[in-house]
Amino acid sequence: YMKFNHEYFQKTLLLNEKAMVLSYWHCIGHEVDFKENNSYQIVKFFNLEVIIHNHRGKLWAIENSCPHRGTKFLNTNEGNSKITCPYHGWTFTPDSAYIPRKDTFKDEKSINEARPITWKIRNINGLIFISYKPLFSIKEQLGEEVFEVIHLIAESINHNYSSQDIVFDSNWKIAIENALEPYHISMVHKNTLAPLGISNGENKLFDWASIFHDKINSSKLKKTKRLFEKMLKIKFNFEGY
Repeated sequence: YMKFNHEYFQKTLLLNEKAMVLSYWHCIGHEVDFKENNSYQIVKFFNLEVIIHNHRGKLWAIENSCPHRGTKFLNTNEGNSKITCPYHGWTFTPDSAYIPRKDTFKDEKSINEARPITWKIRNINGLIFISYKPLFSIKEQLGEEVFEVIHLIAESINHNYSSQDIVFDSNWKIAIENALEPYHISMVHKNTLAPLGISNGENKLFDWASIFHDKINSSKLKKTKRLFEKMLKIKFNFEGY
């Protein structure tokens, strides 16, 4: 039991929250979503858009803003495209830049250094993490135990069968508070998580991460799991929830 934390709604915290977004690693998806050359997805943080793009098998992350005049490179959340500005045709890859009629900028000494703002990107067993200026390595941020669990889960993923974007008009800190406690599962998730047979399980909180783990106690779902493994030709390397 705890008293309601009114500090969650202080507007003065917004700047700190934006800085936090830039300073931590965020898992944005799995490499199976970027198999084709020039495939991309856009991730949004506040009013900032970051493109994760596959250039000839190399994933890179850039802000969705051309360094010339700030025009968006891409206007759909996912698809297949080169990184080309629709305004003046400036085109970028992880290692090169093409600027049409470059002689127009002969007085600009820095024109050869023109690049979109890039973010750091890491692949952890197939899971893709990005950060602008991380305070820690991913392993330091997550902790040894969470890092190992992520490794196991990632090994079970070989295809994206369904994607869903759900936007909640809410204070993100309250959503995180909710996710940190399993006490509400039987009431709030009667038709989704509760049928798994999970209970209070084991909930661990670390400095910068947390993990909840419980066994699946439903015999029906255990049987379904075995059928899925056979049908999809995959092995679930992590048991439970």
